[in-house]
Amino acid sequence: MKRHECARRIGACLIFGCACVLYAARGYADWEAVPDIRLEAETNDNPSLNMVGSTQLVDSASRLLADAAVRFSMVEPRGELTFQPRIRADAYAEDEAQRLESTDVFLRSNGVHRGQTVRIGYTADIASERILGVEFLETLPTEPIGDDPTAIVTNQVGINEKRTRFGVSPYIDIAMNSRTSLLLDGRIVDVDYASEVFLGRTDFLERAIGGEYRRALGDQRGTFGVRVFATGYEAAINANTTDTRGIELKYSRDMSELWSWNISGGTQRSDYAFTTGGRRIRGTDDTPIFGLGITKRGERSSMRTEVARRMSPDSMGFVAPRDEIRVSWQRAMSARVNGGLALRGVDAQGTPTVGGNGQRYGRVELDIEWQLRPTWSFVAAYAYATARSESLIANDDGSDSNAVTIGIRYRGRSQRPPGTAAP
Repeated sequence: MKRHECARRIGACLIFGCACVLYAARGYADWEAVPDIRLEAETNDNPSLNMVGSTQLVDSASRLLADAAVRFSMVEPRGELTFQPRIRADAYAEDEAQRLESTDVFLRSNGVHRGQTVRIGYTADIASERILGVEFLETLPTEPIGDDPTAIVTNQVGINEKRTRFGVSPYIDIAMNSRTSLLLDGRIVDVDYASEVFLGRTDFLERAIGGEYRRALGDQRGTFGVRVFATGYEAAINANTTDTRGIELKYSRDMSELWSWNISGGTQRSDYAFTTGGRRIRGTDDTPIFGLGITKRGERSSMRTEVARRMSPDSMGFVAPRDEIRVSWQRAMSARVNGGLALRGVDAQGTPTVGGNGQRYGRVELDIEWQLRPTWSFVAAYAYATARSESLIANDDGSDSNAVTIGIRYRGRSQRPPGTAAP
């Protein structure tokens, strides 16, 4: 039944996207396609990011990875529309690692229409990928649908399990006057796993709705906001139903043309009921939530840091606190060479009343891109990942992974003047 519901939601999203395309058909001449293609060779000392005791499920392995995406975008004076299909495939050299091979497909879309005082938009994504690809959590996830909370369970990789994820997030931004605005938004995330998967993962559905009142302060450099929200969560494996509601205060400020910072704090209450050991357990938890971030935007370098605590759903059948830190830094070392550093740490604490559902994850990435021609580049990267899980089906001591990648990248160039490209 849940798969039929997911299919209907995906169909609704596609219908909505097609309607947007038809609406914009008169501007077909303004559509632009920009490809982004990568062909890489990677060696990894723990490609499954998992161990049984002190034994890795798959030893060190090498693979070829192809990743191709095309961004179709249309820009009009009052709006933009973007579709980005993507496909990712790999091939391992070692026979024992070939069971990890997969072909993953993605589709992302976003659009916005601007009126005189109202801005209406949406973001949506569909992803069908193997669980192993999910477990290597991205250091810089795509916003604003939200980060993927299902990616750090680190179950055993005995079969090439598949996961389908659908998300859509519409919003309305209303300018009430020159200093005050009101944001209304919603979100649906629907996750389905392939049949015959390992015990511990579950299909789930999350729904959310919220509103935020924002006001620019007297000096026009600071903004204060109040946000209220409510969410609903349903999981199949333990018949979990969790409803939450919360309030959050936000403040952001531009310190200079380059530097800005933001801080937020609030509380979130969750009412949950789930089945375990043949018994129905009910309870209520109050969790403090917060966020602190600093951003730098310069001509040659940019930086973003964020520390936050949120209540997040997971694939183990719960909604639980999740602490996270993210750091990203990018710099143009010369006219043709760019470098970057990204760090991410996640501590998903799990539900206090249920043991064995906490997880920890960390990832560090170093990358460099050397532009050989305007559209061709040489790329190289190093990534370290570590995962710890309290799950009985995973290794409590955790797993570590080191990966080195080299390759080439073809990135098309937009023909639009600067400042008019679609997001």
